[in-house]
Amino acid sequence: MSEFELNEKTLEYVHPTGWTYHAVAMDLGSSWARALDPMTAIRNAGGWSRPVAVACAYGKFGDLESTQWGNFTWDQWEPIPVGLFLVTPRSIKPMPSKTKEFGKHQDCDEWIAEFFDAIERWKRTDDKACNE
Repeated sequence: MSEFELNEKTLEYVHPTGWTYHAVAMDLGSSWARALDPMTAIRNAGGWSRPVAVACAYGKFGDLESTQWGNFTWDQWEPIPVGLFLVTPRSIKPMPSKTKEFGKHQDCDEWIAEFFDAIERWKRTDDKACNE
C-alpha cells in the first residue's frame, strides 16, 4: 500500500506525512501497535503482565509491517530503527545485553546496528530483503 487516505481512524496513529511508529513484541504470535509517538507504540505492543522485548521502528504506513516472529518487513520506503526495549508493567527501558528474564541476548544498540545492516542489504538487492 503506497498511498492511503487520512481519515479519523488513521489520524490516531499516522502523521500527515504518512509515517508512523510501529512496535512489535519479539515473540511468537507477536502483538504490535502503531502510534504517533514511539513510547505509546512500545507500551501498547508490550503492555502485558510479564516482561517482554519490544522492537520499534518509524516507517511509511502501509509499507512497514511486522511478522509473527517480531521482525520488520518493508518494500519501498527505508524505515528508521528506534530501538529494542524491555517492557514491564511499570517501565520501558532500552534492552540491556543481559536480563534475568531473557538471559544474555542482543541489546538495544546491537539491534539498531543490525537493523541498519539489514537496510544496507535491502538497498543492494533486487528482492528487497528485510530485517530478519
